Amino acid sequence: MRALLIFNPAAGQRDMRAAVAEVVAHLQATGWQVALRETYGRGDATTYARKAVAERLDAVFAVGGDGTLNEVVNGLAHSPVALGVLPTGTANVWAQEIGLPVLRLLSTDPNPLLTCVQQLAAGETRTMDLGTLNGRYFMLYGSVGFDAHIVREMEQQRDLKARLGGLAYFIAGAAAAWNFIGTRTLIVADGKKMRRRIWAVMAANTQLYGGLLRIAADALADDGMLDVVIVEGHGPLATLRHYSSFLLQGFWADPQVEFLRARTIEVHPHRPLPVQVDGDPSGSTPVRIEAAPRALRVLVPGGAALPIFHDESPLEVSLV
Repeated sequence: MRALLIFNPAAGQRDMRAAVAEVVAHLQATGWQVALRETYGRGDATTYARKAVAERLDAVFAVGGDGTLNEVVNGLAHSPVALGVLPTGTANVWAQEIGLPVLRLLSTDPNPLLTCVQQLAAGETRTMDLGTLNGRYFMLYGSVGFDAHIVREMEQQRDLKARLGGLAYFIAGAAAAWNFIGTRTLIVADGKKMRRRIWAVMAANTQLYGGLLRIAADALADDGMLDVVIVEGHGPLATLRHYSSFLLQGFWADPQVEFLRARTIEVHPHRPLPVQVDGDPSGSTPVRIEAAPRALRVLVPGGAALPIFHDESPLEVSLV
């Protein structure tokens, strides 16, 4: 097996170089041909992934957070190269979705990355959907509104994120809640037009949001659809209400929260709103979001129930 490890050393709050070196040594000792490349700026991971496709490698391991994973996905989409995740970021949502260990403050695992690569190398290969937002692929979520506003704010406060990790998002959200106002918006879902005053519109390909909240609890990564969450609201009180509701996971009963499934969704607000994909800023509205069925091959641990997949049978049994 031939693989490339794409390592983002800036992801997360720890220096992971020694752990990554152990991963490379393990793969080489078990018969893999492995190359390692570090990223130095935005777009590097996509460039490296595209080169892996051109060289017909068997797998690419993304060593970083969800932003790094998104860049790799945009290089591998619609190719035969399988994606594995070795999580070192803040949320590590996809790793949690498939049951991989992630870095924890009180973890007793000396090298979770080594545990991850052992599980993935002996696991299964499956195919999953992706979403696209204005032509950019996303693996997890694409969204408009309040959460995208927080993501954009955190992009400008990377030092705070590096120090506090996920807590920084909650602080930024609490601060933004006082000033964020809902916007009159035209939404078109599979041709059906709706007019709402939105707080946020989220298109989910997976269930977990931010690694903590199972917002789209029925989403499947291989059903060819996107689960859409439309959250209405107007002023600061509505924003505080929704923010609290999300944190307390009581939004399913909220009459201002609407759930639907669609293959395409367009969002045309009265004024421009920020947009994010997989935890990274992605410009402003208007947006067109589409499902991209069976667009990515992924490595997952073998033998475990994975509720994120509808199809019970793996594409392949093992890579070793």
